[in-house]
Amino acid sequence: MKKQIKLIFLLLLTIIFSQITTAYFGNQWIEGESKSTKDPLYIDMPDEVHQMVPTTVKVYINDPIILENAQYAEIEPGNSNAYMLSGNKFSLIGGGAFRKTMVYNGEKSFEFGFRPTDRIGLSNSVKVTFYMAKKAPSKEQVDTRDEESPFFGYDCHWETNDLLCSEEEGCQICNHPVGLVMKYFMVSETDESVSIPTRVDFTDRKKERESTIVGSQDLYYKEEKQYISNGNEYTSNERYYIGLDIWEMDTTFEEYKENDLDGYTGESENVDNPYVTVNDIFASGPEVTGKAYEKVYNKPPNTKNSAASAEIHYQLHAEMSPIGSGVMRIKASRYTVFEKGTSSDGELEAIRNDVLNMLSSYKLSKGKIIDVEKKDYMKPIWNVRGEPKEEETTDTHYVTGHITNYFDHPMRYMEVIAKIDGVIYEGITDEDGIYKILLVGLELKEDEKKDVVILAKFNYVRDSKNYFNIFFRKPNNRYSLVQATKKGTLVEGEHLQIDFRMDGEGDFTTNIPNKEDLKHYSLNYFHTAESVEFVLETLKEDMDYKLPVTVYVGNQDKKTLYNPSDSRILISADDASLSDSDRPDNREYHEFMHALMYDIYNTWPEDRRLPGTVNHNGFHNPSTADSYMEGFAEFMAMVISDEMGEPNPQLYAGFGSMDQNYKMWDGKGFDEEFAIASLLWDMYDEYNENGDELTISIEDMWKVLKVKRKDFYEYYKAFKTEFPKKVAAIDKLFILHGIYDDTRIGNQNYDKGEPLRYEGEGRNLRGYYIDLSGNISNSPIEWENNLTIGKSAEYNRPSRSSAGRIPGAFLKIENDDIDFYKIIIASDEFTYEYVVDRKDELIYIHPLPSNTDATITVAPLSQDYIAGNVFIISSEELNEKLFSDNLEEEPSEYFAEHEFNLKKTGSNEDEKYELYGNTKPTYSYEGNLGEEYEIKVDKNTKEFDEGKGSSVSGFSFSFGKILFFLSIGVFVYFYIKKPKFKKESNKIFKKIIALIEKAIKWFMKNGVPFIVKITKWIIKTIVKIINLIFHHSKKAYRKAKPHVKKAHENVKMKIKKQKEKKNNNKKGDK
Repeated sequence: MKKQIKLIFLLLLTIIFSQITTAYFGNQWIEGESKSTKDPLYIDMPDEVHQMVPTTVKVYINDPIILENAQYAEIEPGNSNAYMLSGNKFSLIGGGAFRKTMVYNGEKSFEFGFRPTDRIGLSNSVKVTFYMAKKAPSKEQVDTRDEESPFFGYDCHWETNDLLCSEEEGCQICNHPVGLVMKYFMVSETDESVSIPTRVDFTDRKKERESTIVGSQDLYYKEEKQYISNGNEYTSNERYYIGLDIWEMDTTFEEYKENDLDGYTGESENVDNPYVTVNDIFASGPEVTGKAYEKVYNKPPNTKNSAASAEIHYQLHAEMSPIGSGVMRIKASRYTVFEKGTSSDGELEAIRNDVLNMLSSYKLSKGKIIDVEKKDYMKPIWNVRGEPKEEETTDTHYVTGHITNYFDHPMRYMEVIAKIDGVIYEGITDEDGIYKILLVGLELKEDEKKDVVILAKFNYVRDSKNYFNIFFRKPNNRYSLVQATKKGTLVEGEHLQIDFRMDGEGDFTTNIPNKEDLKHYSLNYFHTAESVEFVLETLKEDMDYKLPVTVYVGNQDKKTLYNPSDSRILISADDASLSDSDRPDNREYHEFMHALMYDIYNTWPEDRRLPGTVNHNGFHNPSTADSYMEGFAEFMAMVISDEMGEPNPQLYAGFGSMDQNYKMWDGKGFDEEFAIASLLWDMYDEYNENGDELTISIEDMWKVLKVKRKDFYEYYKAFKTEFPKKVAAIDKLFILHGIYDDTRIGNQNYDKGEPLRYEGEGRNLRGYYIDLSGNISNSPIEWENNLTIGKSAEYNRPSRSSAGRIPGAFLKIENDDIDFYKIIIASDEFTYEYVVDRKDELIYIHPLPSNTDATITVAPLSQDYIAGNVFIISSEELNEKLFSDNLEEEPSEYFAEHEFNLKKTGSNEDEKYELYGNTKPTYSYEGNLGEEYEIKVDKNTKEFDEGKGSSVSGFSFSFGKILFFLSIGVFVYFYIKKPKFKKESNKIFKKIIALIEKAIKWFMKNGVPFIVKITKWIIKTIVKIINLIFHHSKKAYRKAKPHVKKAHENVKMKIKKQKEKKNNNKKGDK
């Protein structure tokens, strides 16, 4: 008996404890201003930090819930990586909910550091969030709504973070935030000092550009030297380049070294090359720990004309102090000539000493503090779960949830509908992808349950305006709005949470033919939403031209374009994949920027309608208007990427870097749009090379760009008017990109490299060229003082004033094992790389601007294979192959074929190209801007589609229908052929008719008065219900509080807004 009493008592304690725990760690937050180390949470760090200078942050924890229950802390120091100074193991990872995470074991304080990488003069914040986390028992989705479940109220995500999961494929980790502390900081200037080698007369290109980028050096030396051999005089080009930069680390220095040595296949960096050596060394300096390694390429000198020419590449990689804060890289390249028989080892040692001396003298120190007025929102805050509170009750139920895309980013401002017993309730997700729909008027009896259907519609609705929607192509070639549906059960006295992750794998249904394609549509929505938010929040513009812009995805005619006539964007099936290199710059961003231009101008620039204008025809068009329209979209796409925090926004899709100075006539004349895009980017970005002295904010540039003008010459004049103190710098930049009226007469013959296009087919094929004043290959075109800047013209078209792919600029490959390849561009002045995807066994390599001296290397982006033979070509050789001598023969589809000689490594880690609808990607021409294209929209789409798949209009047979018609046919047969059956049937018909007559008489006598009576009662009841609904609606909106988990970035702002709203409502009721 006593044992039974004890068991019952323990059971009651367990139940009571579980209820207390649920209330204690529920969704209520307490907030406050973080002022001292005695607060629940406090961050101790300077209000002003200095770019790239190590900054120490100390976090104090006094909140009992965090101290006793938190297991992990996620650390977010602005846009920088953190490194630990005290505390536990720290992990950085690119995906999942936990990205910069530390194990937390109840410490009262811990320290970490970071090197601020945000721009000087900008503010950002350090944020630390504390979590409870549990691993789910299986891969099946966890029910977080069941109060009896240990995962009640948790958020569950798939994680590969090794702190939370030891399984290679990842685990389902459920987390519950229990605290957050945040403090803002302002980024101020940094003084950078270094001793520059004096062996040669270096040009300090960073100083020349007046660059403010901290953590970099750019030294260059070039000189022609004469030497005599065998009585003859020869000329050699002496070159020496030293570059320094600082890289943030997301791993240990040993792992960084391993990744670095495995990551290169070029001749001068491939460790398998016998002329490349790697040595661990000790390197001293004020910014480093001493741990370092060098990578040396020192090929024996090449004998020529009784002399020896040498090429030496030296790299030093040094671990920075504090440990984990970064790596300092100094790279030196030397090209020189020795007397025959002389070793290059002496020059190598001299280079090593130059680099080590630079390292030992390099110092970062705090510079001028930027004085900026602090805003109210910049106050430091803490948020904790606090003491348990009785949840405020309300008579109104609600349904809530979180909607994210394939990469777990929020689907903002998406239309959401709830359906219960045929009644529809409407809602919208907020900036964090969270929706909450009040079920006003819904009353449930005790223990009553209701089935709820939630429909997420791919409509972006903000401030009651539908800006865009996403439509998919159905098998019948009609288009319908993308929708996803999920069901749940609402229980009396509770609220319902239904989350969506649009990855095509969740427990929900869609109306698209292939559920897996939802991941592609989720990215179409997300990137188009980013474009809208850039317009609304950065440019401070609104749009109203023929909204919504409808994005039609999946056409089979290879059309990706914007058409203003019915305000639509087309994305072709072979361009729609989330893996495609066009995403998002040359797809969603680019096309929506065309929509913005048409919305703001209410038309296209005037000269775009001139006869002979062809979209993407560049320098061949009679005006620069079309090139400006395309260059505008490309430039704005890169600015959006920059605004969204992309690390290399200057890399435009698979076309390479817009830091290159494209000329208007480059790329056979088709790169005119890139000349404009790269010029606008040079105006905007902070990296200023020779000839580029401008850095103008997008807000200031927009003052000029937002006004419709005739052509690009008018924009040139407008920029000079808007920025009178920068007129000289603007002129330099336009000259740098070849935008001037070159009226000098050419040789009136076609020279290889001049703008060239082909028309006709077969015997009628003819090439049409534009004669320039100079030969691009051998006699560069230079500006002279008498030439008008801003006009892009030549002597045959003096009145002219001005992303397609260059025909034939493809490398054909023979294997299908690798989907992605690296294009590495390297010269004495710059090095960068970007990724392209393989399409139709082709890789696109966009040619560099004319007179660019660089090496182009193509290598597989793979861990599963090693290439025995990478493809290497100089930019000059590529141009030679692309620019034909024959005006009557169009270039072939590709300029070369290559076999990489792949060898398997045994790994199986390579990312594969995610096909959209089983459509293979192609490099086909994507259609003309504004091109008309027939779209058939499915008008039979239900207003509320519960996710039962696509419907095709027309009559369809089912087994039940067939059985019905068969029964009718059998009856008719027996009625006609069998007299006895007919006689019995007639008797039954007479009885039925008699019953109907009696029913009519009864209804006239008793039914009509009853209907009149019941109608009066119904009217009175409706009036009462309306009054009741009004009463409850008012009460619900006054009392209801959000009960969903707050998203990462705006915990304080959400709670503050809700409190203000509640107080305002109360004031309005008085």
